[in-house]
Amino acid sequence: QRVRRRSAGGPATALARRAGARYVIGNVGPTGEYLPPVGRGEPTEFRRGFAELGRAFAAAGVDALHVETMSDLAEAQIALAALLDAAPGIPVCVSLTFERRKRGFFTVMGNRLEEALPALAAAGATAVGANCTLTSADFVPLAAAARAAYPGPLILQPNAGAPRLEEGLALYDQSPGEFAADLAGIVESVGGTARGAVGGCCGTDPRFIAALAQELARRSLR
Repeated sequence: QRVRRRSAGGPATALARRAGARYVIGNVGPTGEYLPPVGRGEPTEFRRGFAELGRAFAAAGVDALHVETMSDLAEAQIALAALLDAAPGIPVCVSLTFERRKRGFFTVMGNRLEEALPALAAAGATAVGANCTLTSADFVPLAAAARAAYPGPLILQPNAGAPRLEEGLALYDQSPGEFAADLAGIVESVGGTARGAVGGCCGTDPRFIAALAQELARRSLR
């Protein structure tokens, strides 16, 4: 989690600007360790590492920060607080990663979607949501649950189907068209892209994002 300041986005931000990016968002992932009693992570060390990233991204001039793929609400809250302090004035969004269970959507640490998303928003997140783990089809009911639990901006980034291993590689069989149709339907159901953002996580590539943009435009949702 500890990084050199110049490694967290300076050259990459400049390249993105030159490439014509409308917004440049600094990505902040989990530490890879769990907090007690599951793991041996130190909250103070977590906060120090996230704050260092926040200062580096702020110096690089990003437009926003996105904490994503968090499987523990407690770690996400530490990251959010650290980034808000270290990069004042820069919006911070937070996405958790959920599993679909019989009783709804939960992180592996047992955090329930309907409780976790409002808690993050109350702690200062500009937008909240989910990414990774699940397919775009799974995100249809997830988005409905998220909208019912939280009326503000949502970020939703599913995987391109369920992965399968072939010769040690993770391959995804979903087509860009199917992915785009699911996501566009979600945008229609949760109030349009002005209410947040949709995109892709594992297995998605430029074809998926292009198909999504085209489908949103076709439905007059952009």
